[in-house]
Amino acid sequence: MPTKRRATPLILCLLGTIPLELQAKEEDRWYRSAEFLGRGSAGLATPRDEDALFYNPANLPQPPETKPLGNAAVPGATKAEAKDSEENGEEGADKVPATGEASRWSFRKAVVLSPLVTLSETVSDYASVGSDDTKMLRALRDNVGKPVHAGVDNFTGALFGNLGVGVVSSVHGNFFAFRDPNNSGIETVDLHSNQNTGLVVGYGQNLAQSPLNVGVSGKVVKRTTTSAQISLANVSDIQDFKLSKYQNSGTGMGLDFGLIYALPDFAGARLAATVQDIGDTSFGSGKADGVAIDPLYQKVNVGASITPALPFGKTTLSLDLSDILQRADTNRLKSLHLGAEHVLADTLGLLAGINQGFSTWGVYLNSRYFRFDLGSYGQEIGERLGERSSRRYYLRLVSSF
Repeated sequence: MPTKRRATPLILCLLGTIPLELQAKEEDRWYRSAEFLGRGSAGLATPRDEDALFYNPANLPQPPETKPLGNAAVPGATKAEAKDSEENGEEGADKVPATGEASRWSFRKAVVLSPLVTLSETVSDYASVGSDDTKMLRALRDNVGKPVHAGVDNFTGALFGNLGVGVVSSVHGNFFAFRDPNNSGIETVDLHSNQNTGLVVGYGQNLAQSPLNVGVSGKVVKRTTTSAQISLANVSDIQDFKLSKYQNSGTGMGLDFGLIYALPDFAGARLAATVQDIGDTSFGSGKADGVAIDPLYQKVNVGASITPALPFGKTTLSLDLSDILQRADTNRLKSLHLGAEHVLADTLGLLAGINQGFSTWGVYLNSRYFRFDLGSYGQEIGERLGERSSRRYYLRLVSSF
């Protein structure tokens, strides 16, 4: 049959070149952090290193490890305060560099490569079919209604005191088979992906040794959106399939703003707020009659964290509410993120959290030149929680100095 003969190459081509997303969209980020994924996507008040560029640039002045704020530290604490804490034997004493013009621009870290790969557990149902048309069609029918997700993110860049700069390459999305109610229940494949390449620059500043940090980051992004629905019973659609027909590319510029306010007397508490993609980040269309390029909608997010004093290691508990104005998603339950992180000897990190009602976990090993992350998280693809849930696993390797 012509349909079967052409179905497998089509599906394998799409899965091999672009990850895909559903009609009901999940949270759209042009860069994802492994640490945030394992921590329930929570941590607006404490993003470390390059993560601050994408989640809250107000934390760019902070070094990777910060002492509990219950010891009266504030964002941008002085070197004398850090030294005093170390002399008093306080665990996790802040390694804050000296304030002043020199420390704002001094070299901190360079990230050579940091590939993050995410795959849904349903990928395995398709990975073993090979080039067998019958197995592919059977896998599609057995997984009707189950989203397949894949994604890759990479950041390469450097941090200089309060400044961060880098380039990002990412591609995310889902592949979804369903029975089309408008076409006699015939199996149909829905494909949607976003591929991003861009430059990001951010700067954070403490305000006059106060408890307040502010930060801003800007980006220039080229985005390619792929969107298609292909009926497996439509021979002409399969025979005439051309990827370029369902793609469109454009370039846009975006701006993020963030705040962090420290509450020194309450278990190292911090409050945070961000406005991401102020006024929406839109992308000029390369083809006027092509598919619509997904914008990055403006989101207002708030968060809080505490760092309770514990005898072993350092623990941070976080709670975030994303998109509180419901600009990108109207389901308030999907905006809730809870996270916990426990770090031992600045080397082993254990993560756990709740993302949109789904459990998350992660573990990482960190050294001077390399870092390894492994974990899992749940994501809702549908409009309502539990409608189209997707369990995913991630792996990241980082080379830095």
